[in-house]
Amino acid sequence: MDVVFDNYIPNQIVQTPIIVLKGIIVTKDPDKLNVDCFEAILNTNCVTFSDLHTLLPVKFVQDKFVLVARLEPGDNDLIFRYDQVEIGRIRLTLQNHMANYKYYVQGLIVYCSDSDHDESRITTMQNKIALGIKLAQTIFSEVLYGHTQRRLTFQLRHEGSCEVMKLGLTRSELASEYGTQELWEYLARQIKEQATLWSTKCKYVAFVLDPWRGVGKDVDMQALGGGGLAVLDSQCLEVWPDRKSVV
Repeated sequence: MDVVFDNYIPNQIVQTPIIVLKGIIVTKDPDKLNVDCFEAILNTNCVTFSDLHTLLPVKFVQDKFVLVARLEPGDNDLIFRYDQVEIGRIRLTLQNHMANYKYYVQGLIVYCSDSDHDESRITTMQNKIALGIKLAQTIFSEVLYGHTQRRLTFQLRHEGSCEVMKLGLTRSELASEYGTQELWEYLARQIKEQATLWSTKCKYVAFVLDPWRGVGKDVDMQALGGGGLAVLDSQCLEVWPDRKSVV
């Protein structure tokens, strides 16, 4: 019995912290393959196996499998066992190639001055946005690899952390005076005025927690993107995962 990987090779350098690994179990009799006996283990930073490892969930279609893993900077071993016996492994090295990219992406969470969102809710939304953008980064990489055999994607600012921006608007002002276009223009100005946030090399993805004029009525205008800014309604975040284990 052996493991063959479809979309990565051993000792490959990767640039996305979340990867999708696909492969096939090579066996003389695939019909007798018991997937319950199969284990995929992530060993980060290649420490002693007993020190730090994570059991990964694996999806099977007959003898083909796919899994999602979150890598740590440096070397990461993915070890595969069947009935407690190792049948294969692959080492992937996560490196930051930010300097090679002209632009990068920054997630934002935006809310009004009189919003009553508590700190725990804001933190949960930040986690969801950060994870969602990292998953989008991985999906871009996989789709482009399927077409070009090269792993191309966008890079993330500050390792994908999501920043918080509190507006100088009340919820009433936002709901009555700002359509999607006006909100886009307002946020663009606000971002440029914040020296610690603004960069000509950054593309911003802003999720607005409070409703603005037209949201819920005009479906086509619940999101608007252009230039270096995309503005989105936050209702979709309710069903987004906040940790990799539930992806």
